[in-house]
Amino acid sequence: MADGPTGEVVHGLPTNPVHLYQLSQEPDAYNNSMGCGAFSTAMALSVYDAAHYGTYETARSFFQEMIKVPFFGGTFESQNAAIARRNGFLAHSYDHGTVADLAAAIDLGAPVILLVNPTTLGIGTHDELLVGYSVDAQGAVLRLFVDNPWIASGTQPAPAGVSYPGNQIIELADLPHKWTRVFTPFFAAAEVEARWRQQTQRA
Repeated sequence: MADGPTGEVVHGLPTNPVHLYQLSQEPDAYNNSMGCGAFSTAMALSVYDAAHYGTYETARSFFQEMIKVPFFGGTFESQNAAIARRNGFLAHSYDHGTVADLAAAIDLGAPVILLVNPTTLGIGTHDELLVGYSVDAQGAVLRLFVDNPWIASGTQPAPAGVSYPGNQIIELADLPHKWTRVFTPFFAAAEVEARWRQQTQRA
């Protein structure tokens, strides 16, 4: 948590994820324009174990394990949670999400995949990882901070005196057009997931 000069307070994860760029051309990296789910899942789990999950090889392995969308490529959204559970984490995909759902997860140290960029039919086309949010002096949410695997840089600029996590901002006013309200939080412990469910009244 950090205070900005204008009263903005930033809430972030206790540990930042390892940024994995899904379009990297580096020889030791893994490039997959359809692999945002696998990359975002690897980044999410790297919050808990950077050495094991924060690698391009992990993203490659996750993509190979995931069930693919016929004809269109990419992976089904449910596969992010399925892979996490296979690796011993607690994760489920939810719809009709709210900002309060997301903030509660971040405050408990849990990274969250957001399904974004809806088509005219409302179907999301990209996954990115929520890593923080900020509020104004009255406690109202201002913006979300995400780590987008489609962007090469893992960092972003911020006003003097404050640090923004992730590499992209989603302003609260843009959220209804940007986010499908589908989200997947990742928990490493059952008691933390239980606290989140209690706070958000999620079954």
